[in-house]
Amino acid sequence: MLLLPIKSRSLVLTALFVPLLLLGLTPTDEKQAVGRLENVFEELLNRYVMEIDPEKLTTRTIDGMLNELDPYSEYILKSDQYQLDVLMKGQYGGVGIHLGRQKDSLVVIAAIAGSPAEKQGIRPGDIIIKIDSVWTKDLSYKEASKRVRGPQGQPVTLLIKRYGVNEALEFRLVRKIIRIEDITYSGMLEGDVGYVKLASFARFSGIHLEQEIRNLQRAGMTTFILDLRGNPGGLLNVALQISNLFLPQNEFVLETKGRLRTANKRYATTKPPVLPDMPMVVLIDQGSASASEIVAGILQDMDRAVILGTQSFGKGLVQTIYDIDDDASLKVTTAKYYLPSGRLIQKSEFGHGLTKTDSLAVDTLGFFTQNGRSMRGGGGISPDVDVAPILMDRYERQLWNKGFFFRYAVKYASEHPTITLPFYSKDETVESFRVWLELEKYHYSTDFIHWLNRAESLIDTTVAASDSLLELMSQVRRLAVMMEQQAFDANYDRIRLGIEQEVAAVVGGNSAQFAAGVSADLVLQEAIGLVTNPSRVSTILNNRAVAKSPKPD
Repeated sequence: MLLLPIKSRSLVLTALFVPLLLLGLTPTDEKQAVGRLENVFEELLNRYVMEIDPEKLTTRTIDGMLNELDPYSEYILKSDQYQLDVLMKGQYGGVGIHLGRQKDSLVVIAAIAGSPAEKQGIRPGDIIIKIDSVWTKDLSYKEASKRVRGPQGQPVTLLIKRYGVNEALEFRLVRKIIRIEDITYSGMLEGDVGYVKLASFARFSGIHLEQEIRNLQRAGMTTFILDLRGNPGGLLNVALQISNLFLPQNEFVLETKGRLRTANKRYATTKPPVLPDMPMVVLIDQGSASASEIVAGILQDMDRAVILGTQSFGKGLVQTIYDIDDDASLKVTTAKYYLPSGRLIQKSEFGHGLTKTDSLAVDTLGFFTQNGRSMRGGGGISPDVDVAPILMDRYERQLWNKGFFFRYAVKYASEHPTITLPFYSKDETVESFRVWLELEKYHYSTDFIHWLNRAESLIDTTVAASDSLLELMSQVRRLAVMMEQQAFDANYDRIRLGIEQEVAAVVGGNSAQFAAGVSADLVLQEAIGLVTNPSRVSTILNNRAVAKSPKPD
């Protein structure tokens, strides 16, 4: 998401027709199209066989039109504006807990340091069974989160079930302003390498990143890694602010172009940099989008940092937010952005045939960085150094997705209250995890297992041959158990790491979890090896021979 906030007022019904105005229609065409929609809307409300809710019809009609334009234009009701407000304000009212759903339970994943929840002793793994007077069993994750949040100063009571404690625990918390955690880790790695993991581009992210960089400088940082992997983006002005931390003052860095003159803008850095020339690597992947791609693309075009990882998402569009009325807003694509070399990184066309000729389209070839390296547009940011992470196999992915590592870590930490960090899993701990999985009745889900379950359900036990078939299936089931044990053994070291990371998270929070996984993060290890070799960094940034070519959509 890449946002420019703007205030505007009109009737709710007007929002039905805003997309039509974006299609380049003449005044006569617009009037006819709007009139036709108004007539259809009125006839449906007056003549349909059953009474229609006009608000719901309006919302679904708008959603349908916007879906035909692009994935990012959106009609937002006030009741759904929480995430947008957090992004714009950089904070929210709450008690400071990250929630998740596991086995139909509302579980505390983490308590933010210094928050009311953390100060009162709420722990990762605690199960919230009641929020004020409402039981959570039938609450959706969204509704439960909404009930925990609220204005600063207002109390909320949580009834909690904790592993190893027989009776439910009651916590009365007073909500406060919680700062969004846009930086999930910051610290020194081996070789005096400073590292920051930036998770979003919210209102104060630029300020927070500058503070962390200055802290790392005081700690003796000589090279720097900025990790934008999995960062979906956020505010345009914050992306520009962050780029300015690494580039000289008064450098042109970005241009936006739209159909309306107000969307056409050129942006330059406005103040001296914090890190003007320190060797630097930026990490990206398929989850790096929008504002993340602006920062990575600007630093690549200006030959300021080596981009390492895998191809980014490819979102080169800017959205503007308009207030429709007191209850709704419209987030609509109003411009495309172009990096210093002139390239556009939007990965595909959009509009589904509704839009007219695109006057803003550019070629994908013929773009050059400041040092003369050849670049291509379209399809996202291509890294200067391609490094793909090790992908989880199906067995390990299921253990993570079903929350087994986390739940075991909660159990382990409760049974070992004196545990210290760093924590290392011994073989007996991994074997204990194996036994615990059996007690939890976990079974590896594969196509073969699905077939076996289906086959057993189809056996007619009333026929004479059923006993033989059941015996055959029993033998096949034993084979499936052997396959499951082999899958565990094949992932033994990865399972050991998963236990170490989740125990660290339960005991020490996000920072401890990150530290436990550094050695196994091959992309980060490659970045450390690169950034601590200044001559290699220089060679990459001055290499004119290789054009970076985005992969096709």
